[in-house]
Amino acid sequence: MDNGGRAFFSAEQTDRWAEVAHSARVNEYALARLEAPVQFSPLWEASRFVPGYPVADWCRSFLSAAFDHLLLWADYAAPLKFLPDAQVVIRLRPVLTIARAAMESAAQAVWVLSAETPRETAVRHVRLLLWDLDEQQKAATTAERKATIRDSRSAFLAFIEQDENDFKAPNYLDVIKGAAKWAADTATDARLEDAAHVERIWRSCAGAAHGKRWPQDELMTTVKHDDGSESVGPDPIAITDALNIADALAAVGGLYLAQRSRRLDEFRSLQALALVAYGDLITPWDDAGDR
Repeated sequence: MDNGGRAFFSAEQTDRWAEVAHSARVNEYALARLEAPVQFSPLWEASRFVPGYPVADWCRSFLSAAFDHLLLWADYAAPLKFLPDAQVVIRLRPVLTIARAAMESAAQAVWVLSAETPRETAVRHVRLLLWDLDEQQKAATTAERKATIRDSRSAFLAFIEQDENDFKAPNYLDVIKGAAKWAADTATDARLEDAAHVERIWRSCAGAAHGKRWPQDELMTTVKHDDGSESVGPDPIAITDALNIADALAAVGGLYLAQRSRRLDEFRSLQALALVAYGDLITPWDDAGDR
């Protein structure tokens, strides 16, 4: 909305944004309560290759990070309780930055979970694990802390009797494209079918986060108001596309973490419980006044 309370966006557009918000709430609720992998499940087997660094724990952490970002969007754009005179001002860069962070976080889990065998799952996990430790070492504030992280990394590689050259760190684009393709094929999520579209949206989100000019040039649009006036605002299609991709990757990640843990029925039951719990808390639009 603008400062005069006039809606920039249609109900169809804002309803989709609210759906993403509520999807994040439901899936985060289920993920947070999901038990550890069942013995001899694919994720249990994968973790046997990497003692001390359970694959499911790391995948859960990636997905929790994705939901943290999406829930920030949810609490701002579609809070559980709306005041009658509430106004939500949507700006391009913050929402694309949140969507980008959620995409990158969730895609790492999906990329690991999409491996065909427990061994390949473990290999992908180790590639991300070592990447994580490298970044942690670079960020360490003392020489002693850097040495501790470096020694821990070396000890881990020695224990699994592997050379670090076999675990080259991937890049975010490859992880996102690989995760999206697998999710589109396996979970048949149409929002991820077009690889070129997924890449463009991710690049748009990254550009927005880095303060690049081109997303501002390409992803703003002229908005017509009820009184006939016009202004320039964020392109709602770009926002919807970014949130859809982030939501799709996070939702697929939660689903397949449960499936690879042999806890899919439990996950579905937790989702159902979340729908009931949040259904009692959400203020219907009709009770909240004008959007």
